[in-house]
Amino acid sequence: MRPLLLSSGGGVLSNLAVVLVGTLIRPATAAERVDNPTPDNFLRRAYSGVTIINNWIYIDGGEVSQIVDGKLPSSFPKIPPSKPMNATLTIDVSSSWVASDVTIYEIKRPADLNNSAPPMNVGAVWNDPSGRSFYLYGGIAPYNQGADRISRGGVWKFTPDSSNPTTGQWTFEKPANPGTLSFIRPSFHGGYVTAGKTGYWLGGYAEANKTEGNTDSRGGETSGLVSYNMETKMWKNDSALDLIPAGNARGPGGLWFPKFGPNGLVSFVGGRTVTNLGDGYQDFGNLTFFDPETRKSYFQTTTGDPPSPRKDFCQVVVDSPRGGHEVFVFGGANPKAGESDTYEDMYVLTLPGFHWFKINSTFGGPRSSHSCVVAGNRQMISIGGTTSNNYNGWGTTWEERDTFAQGIGIFDMTALAWNTRGEYDASAGKYESPEVVNKWYETTGDLTNRTWTSPEVQRLFVTADFLTNSTDGDGQNAGSGSKSTTPIGAIVGGVVGGVAVLAIMAVAWFLLRRRNRKAAAAAAAAAAATDASHSGSPPARPHYQDYHQYHQYQHSPQSAMQQLDPQQMNSDLTAKYYVPTHSQELPTTLVTSELPSQNEGTRWELDSTAVVPPRN
Repeated sequence: MRPLLLSSGGGVLSNLAVVLVGTLIRPATAAERVDNPTPDNFLRRAYSGVTIINNWIYIDGGEVSQIVDGKLPSSFPKIPPSKPMNATLTIDVSSSWVASDVTIYEIKRPADLNNSAPPMNVGAVWNDPSGRSFYLYGGIAPYNQGADRISRGGVWKFTPDSSNPTTGQWTFEKPANPGTLSFIRPSFHGGYVTAGKTGYWLGGYAEANKTEGNTDSRGGETSGLVSYNMETKMWKNDSALDLIPAGNARGPGGLWFPKFGPNGLVSFVGGRTVTNLGDGYQDFGNLTFFDPETRKSYFQTTTGDPPSPRKDFCQVVVDSPRGGHEVFVFGGANPKAGESDTYEDMYVLTLPGFHWFKINSTFGGPRSSHSCVVAGNRQMISIGGTTSNNYNGWGTTWEERDTFAQGIGIFDMTALAWNTRGEYDASAGKYESPEVVNKWYETTGDLTNRTWTSPEVQRLFVTADFLTNSTDGDGQNAGSGSKSTTPIGAIVGGVVGGVAVLAIMAVAWFLLRRRNRKAAAAAAAAAAATDASHSGSPPARPHYQDYHQYHQYQHSPQSAMQQLDPQQMNSDLTAKYYVPTHSQELPTTLVTSELPSQNEGTRWELDSTAVVPPRN
């Protein structure tokens, strides 16, 4: 019997391929609960992975609660309040519909469950660069169901049928570098994003014998940035200290910005971190990016009204007509924020302006552990979510009917408004930056005078493409009230005068250059001495927020991310990890800490951090 794995990626295709047939909604009965209840029986869905392929939304994993014979069939612990999802659901977004009665197709797992991925919660969904399939990575077995069918020897990939997207096949693949994969400690509740041909997974938590591929007897926060190249089938495990000072995070959001830098930029925002200072949250006011090819990291502070610290929100990135991107962040939770620990607010971050806007549009109630995708040009579709941040889900959260019909919310990203009737418009107009964003750029101008952390960061984001396309809502240059009507003669005169001024400036520059040469040499020597001690790092930024007060950690990104190569390790006990103390600053590189002796019976994984008791 082949063991199963819910870890995205793969290598050499196995001979295992199972074709699955989609079915329409069917009602629940007293004898069973279903993966796809009718709209009348549906209560709530959460923890699922969601993606979109060729105008079809695919929903995999997670849990669903429902009404059976007029009541919720729950008497926990004998009967859990929700059912683990053991099917893939799909929705057509090439035509318009209303959420209350949209047809949701169910693609069943095969009868032999060893021929498909096991059901998992809060894992990653990575889109294959071909645009025809998706991978699953990480996650935790809900109620421990399916944990016995998990292996770390390969990954599962789902490919919808091109002629009938309501069917598809699962394929079990093996990695090209199994030795590296074997050293990567699988986890759940991390952050993930697809960046071109590579899928990324940051942080997470490993729970003994329940998380994908984890047979360890202990649990704890996991550090490191796992990446998988879906073309070469190669895995990597990098240090995450360049992206998150604590080295770990639960429930952050992954972002991909293909328009910036020579290779695009990857970022992770929000999420909860754990150190021996206690639990804390990443600050949305400071963003860290890294180049997926050079592995070099950068950071930039933001302005405006950023989201409060949180985890388990959903986020989408859209291309703006200006040549940049807009990021939409919806909902999330902060268990230590007080009574209102789950949010229903919406925020927009515009790049390269690095400015946050809080949107005055709420609908559907507070939610976390949901997923979002972009469809119909300008609509963000939210799938699922709970009103509680507790993964156990006990209490009333599974018994409450979702305000969103069938758990589907529709948000117009240009109008900045929820469709309260749940109407999806497949023919909606193209995405345009919201009016509030356009007005901000009109006031701000071309951004060359804003505060940047370094000239290099400025060059990454303020590109010629952005300056050329920086327009207001009427197509005019941002910051200009009207089109130029200057006469040609005045233009010619201005050019001649400008040339004369430039000649005078050149002579002055030549004279000053000789006088300042000695001073410049002395300054360069001083700068070189500073670089030798600080590696040219930009100014440190606050990045970590404690529950009760803000602790500002000094953290300077490395010039290149440190890759953890298990092949260079002498033994398991040479693994590197870091736990800061109250008197220490977070380092720019991993440090080797004292490890237990082998006779203590503890196996230290490559990407492990200090073991921390589970927290919700």
